[in-house]
Amino acid sequence: MERADCCVEWVRDGKSGSLGIATAYYAVVLLDVSLSGACGIDL
Repeated sequence: MERADCCVEWVRDGKSGSLGIATAYYAVVLLDVSLSGACGIDL
């Protein structure tokens, strides 16, 4: 994605992912369904 000049943000857990989703606009979000701290499906 970065090679295509897309901004990429990577977080390691569901809590950080939830915070990122709540505070920024993303055109696409890729989530692991087995994140620690929160389920990717719930996010």
